[in-house]
Amino acid sequence: IAKTIFRKIADFYSEYARRTLEAAGGNIDIFFTGDDFGTQDNTFLSVETWRNLLKEGFDRFINIGHEFGCKVAHHTCGCVAQLLPDFVESGLDILNPLQPDCARMDYQKIKEQYGDKICFHGGISIQKTLPYGSCEDVRNEVKDRAAKLAGDGGYIFCTAHNIQADTPIENIITLFEAYRQFGSVAHA
Repeated sequence: IAKTIFRKIADFYSEYARRTLEAAGGNIDIFFTGDDFGTQDNTFLSVETWRNLLKEGFDRFINIGHEFGCKVAHHTCGCVAQLLPDFVESGLDILNPLQPDCARMDYQKIKEQYGDKICFHGGISIQKTLPYGSCEDVRNEVKDRAAKLAGDGGYIFCTAHNIQADTPIENIITLFEAYRQFGSVAHA
């Protein structure tokens, strides 16, 4: 029954996506989908269950985006390292976010293993560094991410999620100043 329910949901949203992209008449560059597959420590479902219940619909969304000439980005919070091979196999172009504070989401290892296959979006900690670090911590994190993630392309500089309300304004300003300073280093 669960598989039938998920298929019906995917049918509805696939048709919705197709009609939206048709109505846009080729004016959309990135088709952005989203559904959280992870928690701080693991995936919501086992990889086997995810493949059994959700991968078919996930693949359909990616194929629809590609049919209309779009790059496809998918938002999923959490620890999704074990799903990365499936994301690549499905043809996902951009993963949002790269969330460094989750278990097994070692951004450097992930970039080394998958950086030539998928673009990563995010990587700046909104759980630790931005709200609780010093301006120097923020600057160092931006410099580190630029050096380790952006070097060969395939990286969109961004925070790992929305900047939270308890983030000091000084750290937000430092984030943007550091990006201006280090963000183009990888391409120089």
